[in-house]
Amino acid sequence: MAQRLTPVTDTDHRRSILIIDDDPGVRALLTDWIHLLGHRAYIADGAESALSVLRARPIHVALVDIMMPGRDGIWLINEIQRSFGSTAIVIATGLTAMDPAVTLSPGVVAYLVKPFDFESIARAVAAAVVSQRFNVSHLDPSLPPIPERSEVH
Repeated sequence: MAQRLTPVTDTDHRRSILIIDDDPGVRALLTDWIHLLGHRAYIADGAESALSVLRARPIHVALVDIMMPGRDGIWLINEIQRSFGSTAIVIATGLTAMDPAVTLSPGVVAYLVKPFDFESIARAVAAAVVSQRFNVSHLDPSLPPIPERSEVH
């Protein structure tokens, strides 16, 4: 029997997730899933439009396709790392093999290969939200410091 998915309604945990993919069907599906997870979804059909969204509002997590017309996802990941360092990155692509220099680079939290399912997106977004919170706490001196590993019990 199919499990029914219901949206998360606790708005205190909502994050802004930017979906960057040139395929409108993928953007629509990921938007629905992000809403089911209780987050705000923004969409971009390419790297240049993604940068416009990133400049216009704080984005916590970027779901980045790699193969897109014009500037590709690798270029976009470099731009996000350089200019929007607190944004966590999830690579969501049809490429089954990628250079580890990209997939293991700073800010990249997960690497998902299409076709992906709801559970894999949910796990990747959850990990990205945790990573993004960690990044922000290091960039914002007004936040309390994260305890060192030896201080955590």
